[in-house]
Amino acid sequence: MSWYIQPYQPMERAKRVFNKTTQSIFVIEKNWLVFKPIDKDINTGLIIYPGANKVEPKAYSPLAYNIAQSGYLVLIVPMPLNLAVLGVDKADG
Repeated sequence: MSWYIQPYQPMERAKRVFNKTTQSIFVIEKNWLVFKPIDKDINTGLIIYPGANKVEPKAYSPLAYNIAQSGYLVLIVPMPLNLAVLGVDKADG
């Protein structure tokens, strides 16, 4: 069973997102991965709950980065054991 709590690591493409700073900024706030568009008024945001598939939250970074480039605030919420079903309403805070 211990194999199950070991998440799959992000692909290289996802890791490269953290080095980009052109149109969105990446920060970590309270263990949340936050992507903010640069020089744009933010009126709408998107919260990503990583799925129930043992994938690290950072794996969703290319998607979050692309959405932030369009002017949206994007938050990726870490889930217990990387399972969204164990973090119901975690983004309420």
